[in-house]
Amino acid sequence: MVRRFPKAQNYLDTVDWMRADELDRIARELLNDGAFFERVDDVLGRKFRHGKTETTGMDRDGRLAKIRRETLQGKWFRYMIEGANGQWYEPEEKIWVLAMVELFRRRKKTT
Repeated sequence: MVRRFPKAQNYLDTVDWMRADELDRIARELLNDGAFFERVDDVLGRKFRHGKTETTGMDRDGRLAKIRRETLQGKWFRYMIEGANGQWYEPEEKIWVLAMVELFRRRKKTT
């Protein structure tokens, strides 16, 4: 396991992988492959480095979702995701933001 994301790990341990959606598969891959985790984390960081305040990800239902990064205490960040109802919420763990960004990248490549 790359980093500790206990809530995501507990959830993914209960998933039926024969029926799992692509977001769950990506999250599992992120948890189990350190190099992949670092690549996706770097992609996310680059999207915000040059003053950009929002980027795009894809949710579980295949809808585009805005992702916003807010700075906390100088070097710490909080990621917010815009839901289908237009409200912003913070996911329990960053792994879900990374999975949404990677899902968007994969779908973008195939279109």
